[in-house]
Amino acid sequence: MPRLLLLASALLLPMIAGCDGAADELVRVEVSLFNDSLTPTHIFYETEDFAPSNQVAPLGGRVIQIDILANEGTPQIFRAGRNGTVLQTVSCRPSAASSMDTYQVVFGADGTLRCVGW
Repeated sequence: MPRLLLLASALLLPMIAGCDGAADELVRVEVSLFNDSLTPTHIFYETEDFAPSNQVAPLGGRVIQIDILANEGTPQIFRAGRNGTVLQTVSCRPSAASSMDTYQVVFGADGTLRCVGW
């Protein structure tokens, strides 16, 4: 009987460890970046820098894909700026209540950068 218990635990342990490992997987999500101001503004993710590709037209937007950890709310950093100067930085933290398909970062007409749907 003890040999059977040992065999069962040897078979179950990798399955349990595999579940924990899957929780640490990176998940690719889309983030919509919106410029609600009347001036072209760069809105970019922490791995980006000022570039023509991340300048968002007034009242326009762009969509990027980022990788986040599936099991925790690791903060994601976004910036907004003009003429090479960062105006605002925001840290968006995914929550358990978010649906992972509604992530938005909005640069408002008032000059604030905010997370929506996180």
